[in-house]
Amino acid sequence: YRVYTALDRVLEMEKDGYVWQHNVQEAFLCRCGSTTLPLQYVRESLHSILGRDGMITGPGVSFERRYGHEELARVFDEFRQLITEGSDEAPVQAFIEKHPVLLARFSARKIMVKPSILGKFQPDFATLDTRGVLTLIELERPALRLFKDQKPERGHAYADLNHAFQQVNDWLFETSKHRAAVLSCMELDEREVIDIRGAVIAGRTKEEERDYIRRQLFTMNQKLDFLTLDDLVDAAYQISRDLA
Repeated sequence: YRVYTALDRVLEMEKDGYVWQHNVQEAFLCRCGSTTLPLQYVRESLHSILGRDGMITGPGVSFERRYGHEELARVFDEFRQLITEGSDEAPVQAFIEKHPVLLARFSARKIMVKPSILGKFQPDFATLDTRGVLTLIELERPALRLFKDQKPERGHAYADLNHAFQQVNDWLFETSKHRAAVLSCMELDEREVIDIRGAVIAGRTKEEERDYIRRQLFTMNQKLDFLTLDDLVDAAYQISRDLA
């Protein structure tokens, strides 16, 4: 089955039996009828090889991996649009649940949605990475204001952000007191968890606040991390590029 992609149709190629990408059928069926292959991905993504990004389209990179990156890039663009246009947390939570690849930064081999901490607390997500680090994640809305910009409190976190930090610290304190019970509640074996940490994902990245974010990270508990929703998608996008 011969397919070509181009900015415009090339009739000479079609005379030789090639099918233009946009005219590709739903599926390929062999003559004997024993093999059927979906062609949706070819129709939607073959044009990606027209790009100039050598990391993605250069020699030695399979079509499957190029397609994978193109699909991930589409997910990331949709997420950026969501956090740009929306202000609520619930749609962001639902989107990440549907596309857990956005949590790639946490190198998760296991992802839990709304796990219970002894019935007292409920993180939005929890990830267990390949090293055995369990991260309890608090997700906040894109519109959350992060840092004050007026003297004398310039660079100080707003109350809502401090509340998120305190909430995660409460989870960590609870897990330190009742580690075995917390892990059992999450159906995790103690032997597969070497450390428990927390993370707050909140708000949007603003260029003028980068110094405030670095200052905040410097002063925080080493078991607590902070990143914006932009940081989250940027990290996932970079990982997908590296894998491509």
